[in-house]
Amino acid sequence: MKISKRAQAVPASATIAVNSRAKELEAQGVDVIRFAAGEPDFD
Repeated sequence: MKISKRAQAVPASATIAVNSRAKELEAQGVDVIRFAAGEPDFD
């Protein structure tokens, strides 16, 4: 499938970038508090 130039020019989602970074930090053992929708469970 070929993706149009216009579709290729759409910037990546900032939300996905932040989520990816949070996962990287968690993998390194950093305690990450997520304030994302759908995750209201706090200890």
